[in-house]
Amino acid sequence: MFSQTRFSIRASLYSSAALTAVLLLLLGGVSLFNQQRNAQSLSDVYEHSVVPAKVLLSIQKRFETLRFNMAALMFDKVNFTDANKQLVEVKSELPRLWQQFKDIKNGTLSEEEARLAQTIEKQINALPSFYKLLDVAYSTTDKVMTRSILDDDWPPIEENLLAPFTGVELQGKVRCTLVDGNVVYEAD
Repeated sequence: MFSQTRFSIRASLYSSAALTAVLLLLLGGVSLFNQQRNAQSLSDVYEHSVVPAKVLLSIQKRFETLRFNMAALMFDKVNFTDANKQLVEVKSELPRLWQQFKDIKNGTLSEEEARLAQTIEKQINALPSFYKLLDVAYSTTDKVMTRSILDDDWPPIEENLLAPFTGVELQGKVRCTLVDGNVVYEAD
């Protein structure tokens, strides 16, 4: 009824080797495909979460520098010339950094994040008057005026500009929170 076909040992070994080679090639192909997908996923996370977080952190660091300089001038830890140089840097870098963030996150912000981004942008656009005050204080080397700016004009900036950073979520992967006046990035 059933005819048994007998393979020689040589044929059995060759067929086993061929089957093993095919399976290894198949597993290697699947592994390469998965490796490519994983690399693309990591690249996407980097571009959509890490890069925007770095930009936001850079913006926050610029503001920390401004605040530090205003406070350090009171104790002669920073001179007015250096503080003014850093103010000029912040004035030129902040719009570029904010535009870079907007370009990266173009269209990927949730409704709440978009509202917060508009709030931040509105505050950034209102900064030139603050810059003028600080520039006058620095150019006249007026510690009293600098202290007044720190006490009176800085808190609204911190409240209205830095506080909205706490609600900006980056692709659901990184959450920005305000801790003791510092923006902290946490993974979800």
